[in-house]
Amino acid sequence: MHRTLGNRAQKSAFALTSALALLGALCISGRAQLQPEHSTKKSVAETNRGLLGLPANAQGPISATLGKKDFSYQVRPSNAGFRGENPRQRLIVDFTEQGAELRSHDLRWALSTRAYGYGDTLQPLKAVTPQADANRVEYRRNGLTEWYENGPLGLEQGFTLAHRPAQGNGQPLTLELALRGNLSVALDHDGKALNLRAVNGRTVFRYTGLQARDATGRELPSWLEVRGESLLVRVADAQAQYPVVVDPWVQQAELTTSDGAADDEFGYSVAISGATLLVGAPGKEVGSNIQQGAAYVFVLSGSTWTQQAELTVSNGKADDDFGYSVAISGTVAVVGAPGRTVGTNRKQGTAYVFMQSGTTWTQKAALTSSDGAAKDSFGHSVAVASRTVVVGASLKTIGSNTLQGAAYVFGPSSGKWTQQAELLASDGAENDQLGCSVSISGGTILAGAPGKTVDSNTYQGAAYVFVQTGTTWSQQAELTASDGAKTDSFGGSVSLKGATAVAGAALHTVGTHTQQGAAYVFVQGGTTWSQQAELTSSDGENFDNFGVSVAVVNGGALVGASLHQVGSNAEQGAAYVFKQSGTTWSEEAELTSSDGATGDSFGYSVALAGTTAVVGAYGKKIGSNNFQGTTYVFVP
Repeated sequence: MHRTLGNRAQKSAFALTSALALLGALCISGRAQLQPEHSTKKSVAETNRGLLGLPANAQGPISATLGKKDFSYQVRPSNAGFRGENPRQRLIVDFTEQGAELRSHDLRWALSTRAYGYGDTLQPLKAVTPQADANRVEYRRNGLTEWYENGPLGLEQGFTLAHRPAQGNGQPLTLELALRGNLSVALDHDGKALNLRAVNGRTVFRYTGLQARDATGRELPSWLEVRGESLLVRVADAQAQYPVVVDPWVQQAELTTSDGAADDEFGYSVAISGATLLVGAPGKEVGSNIQQGAAYVFVLSGSTWTQQAELTVSNGKADDDFGYSVAISGTVAVVGAPGRTVGTNRKQGTAYVFMQSGTTWTQKAALTSSDGAAKDSFGHSVAVASRTVVVGASLKTIGSNTLQGAAYVFGPSSGKWTQQAELLASDGAENDQLGCSVSISGGTILAGAPGKTVDSNTYQGAAYVFVQTGTTWSQQAELTASDGAKTDSFGGSVSLKGATAVAGAALHTVGTHTQQGAAYVFVQGGTTWSQQAELTSSDGENFDNFGVSVAVVNGGALVGASLHQVGSNAEQGAAYVFKQSGTTWSEEAELTSSDGATGDSFGYSVALAGTTAVVGAYGKKIGSNNFQGTTYVFVP
């Protein structure tokens, strides 16, 4: 078994052994969860950004190697054993015969391995004296070595089992961990997540998305059980090939607004850049203006996400739908208001640019298209990279083609934001709705057209790649799904990172499951883009709408399924984490909310930065406020 206390544990840590490796059965993220309230000026998320940009299977070993070379991460003898500090994570950990105790500000949590085996037949483990070498601490027992490595990404804990503990006889592989500290624990009803709560009952950590796979990548049933002050990690490994990997994600925060109200639809759109989140609430009533809309900025300070700003426009009107779409890159935020009336053109739409200075966000531009017209829905989607802004106008009429759609590129010039290009599909047609979704990475733009007729399949959908050459943008490729079908709505969501593109098809039928949904991964080779994978959920059902939202980073993707039924809760929603290994993409975790309920629409919007996942649930009822909405942050 293997888990990471600072970042998701890495499979490669066990790649050279034939032992069983359980990865991340519990994760405490020192990077975000166990950090003092008073953090350094430069956030941990920012300082770690370089490491987190590495491939996932390289992060752990490189962090350990850097820690070994940096004296500040090395452990030193203490009265009771050894003590280590993690300067970036602001953690102190004491290693004694009883196990490891982590401390950060007033949070304390101790854990020790008590027994292992199968079912309830467990072999007790005796206390042993820890041994240390540089930044590594080991507890060596016959057949089992428990180890810790300290590095910039946090304190990593792992277990190496030299062989199966015993004959399973149909019972699950079990590791028993003793838990101590000033946090109480509560298990979700499905046994897949654990909540750690402070004395006031507030959940401060959440362990969720429990997954187990064997060496072939096959998923194994796994679950958690709590017995008193013990946590049991169970894995059905009867047919498994070793090593086996178990990997959860941690719900770091549930965000609501300081002035939340019914019908705000907070979480309808989400975006993340480093340690800054931007969340749209297009239904927000501002003054007496119903559905004028707002957007909220949250920043990570220590272990807490706090609201830094509420963005609105001074001349906002009812039905603007400001916050329908959001995007952020560094100190630049963009908010779409597709319902905005421009001049006499109702619902022409506008996109607003805000820039950060210290803790203040100031509106710098109100973008409109040079050929804007009524009902264009300009601002239906927005994207930004550095200071290049892309805005979709999915309902725009081109020539005689109603709802063909377009996307527009803007950039700063002489102190003003000006339109640089209007992007149209080379085979644009009526009802294509190009610009329903947009994404940008460097000098490449991806725009979805979910209404596109492909061959004779109406509304199958497509996505278009545009590339920049000097000041000119031109179409490079048209992407369609290899198994595309009528009404798939491929391109309803898109995300682009470097040479990898993901497009959602939320209405795609998978097997016999109508509108279960799928997401497709494409990779670039020269000027050609080819489909690499089709992503579907392991527990997909009819009408899940998997693919209604997508996000991609190097080595991973996040896909929302906002209508997925969780337990007996219809349309509660879920989001799925996928990990890339070479040309293979596999489901790593299923994210659900700790307080999920019917109609939340969790997963309608998603965003991903490094290993931080953001999921919007705009339908969430808060108190008596229907559709107030909320947003969740998860880390591994």
